[in-house]
Amino acid sequence: MQLFFSLFVCSRIRRLISQIKLITMETSTLEKQPLRILFLASNPTNAARLHLGKELQEVRNKLAANSFFEIKDHMAIKPDDVIQTIVGYKPHIVHFSGHGQETGELCFEDEYGKAKMIAPDALARLFELVKDSVKCVVVNTCYAEKQAKAIAQYIPVVIGTKKEISDAAAIKFSTGFYTALDPDLSQNSLEKAYKQGQIAIQFDDTFHEELTPILISLAALAQLQIGLNLSNLDVIAINNRILSDNRLDSDYSWYDRGRGQDELKYYDKAILYYSKAIEKNVAYSAAYYGRGLNYDKIKKYELAIADFSKAIECNNQWEMESNLAAAYLGRGHEILKPKVELITANIDNQQ
Repeated sequence: MQLFFSLFVCSRIRRLISQIKLITMETSTLEKQPLRILFLASNPTNAARLHLGKELQEVRNKLAANSFFEIKDHMAIKPDDVIQTIVGYKPHIVHFSGHGQETGELCFEDEYGKAKMIAPDALARLFELVKDSVKCVVVNTCYAEKQAKAIAQYIPVVIGTKKEISDAAAIKFSTGFYTALDPDLSQNSLEKAYKQGQIAIQFDDTFHEELTPILISLAALAQLQIGLNLSNLDVIAINNRILSDNRLDSDYSWYDRGRGQDELKYYDKAILYYSKAIEKNVAYSAAYYGRGLNYDKIKKYELAIADFSKAIECNNQWEMESNLAAAYLGRGHEILKPKVELITANIDNQQ
């Protein structure tokens, strides 16, 4: 009898494994969603000539073997083109290459190819419109600190330069940064890529500019607290002021907080924040997917299946770590998981 039961269990497990493989094969045919990098360059005729084409080619070479990324470029960019391209393409990373001024202005080109300056606040307001999709901005020009600080009001990680940087060093930074770029685009991975960009400059003894690039992020703001000798009460007061900002009550803001709680393994709180995101946007597939993952972690499988199904039904507004294929695969695993656990328990009881 025990032998018959063992054979039956093995047969059931083989069937379940075959079903999982089938789901995996089906979802592998679904369209992948690569991470989008937008490379914008400007080299006005009345400014010093830069090797921007070489920088673009170096970046393309580093990303050529990485199927997670696609790159779109726009050379000789004009101010109107900047608005149209960023809003239309919805990139995850925006890379500016060209000239910057000590006043913090960024150089683009007018209709005659001459320099056209854009103030930091103007560009920052553009990024306010696309803050839900853009995760990182690289301003690889001279004197980009003011631009970077302005953009950092809306974008999680911004890289700039605190002074003039040579053309060769700027290219070295780009090659190092994109060599180390990880597709999760988390703050930690972006900081790692930034540091590798600095190392790429440092490895060439010709330059002594590895400290010229700067990174502005939430982690940098934490260091600022120490530098300014702010008390915890000061930080709480500032935090409360920030949280009162209506812009932080958006669907993506709640989704992003849910991701943070998930990483900290606070699954109940993550579910709460994802639910807030769904309240703001009932067709937010990424939020349903994220909540489904957290329901799985607390073994609420039926709720997880419902959320994965809703994500598939909506098929709208996926974020970087989620897509339609992942939702199908997640739902398939949730359907099979209780059966596998039951069979495993029966085997344990028979031993």
